[in-house]
Parts: sequence; structure tokens; C-alpha cells
Amino acid sequence: MRRVLVLLIALGLLLCGCTRQTAAERTFFSMDTVMTLKAYGENAPDALAEAQEEIERLDGALSATDAGSDLYAVNGASGRTVTVSETTVRALAAALEATALTDGAVQITVYPAVTAWGFP
Repeated sequence: MRRVLVLLIALGLLLCGCTRQTAAERTFFSMDTVMTLKAYGENAPDALAEAQEEIERLDGALSATDAGSDLYAVNGASGRTVTVSETTVRALAAALEATALTDGAVQITVYPAVTAWGFP
């Protein structure tokens, strides 16, 4: 009898986790690609809105093709000093660290070659 009771309790606990979750989905264009994000739970729509906002903020700072972005300004600086956001400073520092850690296998200065190959 005790085993049956334990089995029923365990089954009941397992079934409690089987409730249907509310899903939300958002599709938008950013970073030169179509993105589809999906989230679950009661705050899913708000989470997706925040995620899209952050992605678009990053794209605004780090886009190589957007004339208003920090990275575009850095690429066109030709040795001049350019003021950029903390986001851009951290992204460039992380990229340089990746270059150092991989002995140059990760190379942030590859953009001229990428554009020569016909990519934006």
C-alpha cells in the first residue's frame, strides 16, 4: 500500500509540471537578418519586447553598414579619434581578446575581405 501511495504522489507531482505554457512569438528584421524569438510564460510578450529592444540597440551601435552606428564611425575614422558608447568599447575589447586567445584565428579586421567577397 505504501508503494502505491508513493507512486501516486510521484505521478501527481509529475503531472503538475505538465500545464500548458503560454507562448509568445515575435518576428522582426535586425542585424541584416530576419529574427524570430519565442518565449513562454505569463511575461513572455514583455520579455520579447525587451529582447527586441536590446537587439536593436546593439545593432544601432555595432552595425558595420548603418552610417549612424559606432562601428561604422570607427571603420571610417582613418586614424581619427571617434567617441563611441560603452557597449562598443566592450564589444571591441571582447573581440580583441578573442583574437588574442585564438592566436589570430578569430580576426575582427576581416571586414574588408568580407565586403570584397560581396557581402554587406
